[in-house]
Amino acid sequence: MISPFRKQQRDYNAAYTLTPMGKQKADDAMASGPIYDVLNYLSEHSVSTVSEISQEKGYPAKNIEHFMRKLEKQGYVTRVDKGEDI
Repeated sequence: MISPFRKQQRDYNAAYTLTPMGKQKADDAMASGPIYDVLNYLSEHSVSTVSEISQEKGYPAKNIEHFMRKLEKQGYVTRVDKGEDI
């Protein structure tokens, strides 16, 4: 039996891109903070992995992964294949 408390496998190579709503949110000049840093990074780099964002922005990969899951639930980003044409 698999424990329901087992740690979830982390995927730092998961790639994400902005949705149109996320692009609009990234363009909000009044916004600040780590989540907006991530949105702005994606706005400039189209498709990026959790690891790439972590290395570039200086936040721990586990935090970026958390931000991406939150942003995905809110409809601001979508998970894609890294080689996918956007």
